[in-house]
Amino acid sequence: MAEKTGADLKGDGIYQMLRRRAVQAGYPREAVRPHLFRHTFAHEAKAAGMSDEQIMAIAGWKDPSMLLRYGATLAEERALTAFTQSGFGNRY
Repeated sequence: MAEKTGADLKGDGIYQMLRRRAVQAGYPREAVRPHLFRHTFAHEAKAAGMSDEQIMAIAGWKDPSMLLRYGATLAEERALTAFTQSGFGNRY
């Protein structure tokens, strides 16, 4: 809900609110975009071990390409973490 009017927030209102909160938190106005939350969600869910099917169901994504798109941002980080945790590198 909008703080001043109590009306439901629409897409543009959410965008504006996030930008305003970013500035209040000390971040540059341009640093926060709503879609960054999708990237973070996909990364954190994959890192926590959720299956692609589970992530897609929770996010409401019907097409796996969405998961690939949003999960790709930090895929290398997850791969390096999994490699380290596997102990594979210690064998050689």
